[in-house]
Amino acid sequence: MSAQPPAGTTPAPAAGAEPFTVLIPARMASTRLPDKPLADIAGVPMVVQVARRAARSAATRVVVAADDARILDACAAHGVAAVMTRQ
Repeated sequence: MSAQPPAGTTPAPAAGAEPFTVLIPARMASTRLPDKPLADIAGVPMVVQVARRAARSAATRVVVAADDARILDACAAHGVAAVMTRQ
């Protein structure tokens, strides 16, 4: 079993791997599932779950691109980097 990085961190890239950043788009305007990025999955917002999974990759950085302050707040509460896009 491999060790998982702490929340909000990313592992070092594998030797010889090209560094890359994961950018996760998170929009509140879902028509089929309103407020989808904040949907509760085992007590954690969906967008945070996705960011944690992405952090397990060889990415050098994981960032959520959000269109709503509530997403930024959820990410900040869980130590996930996030930026605001146009609303």
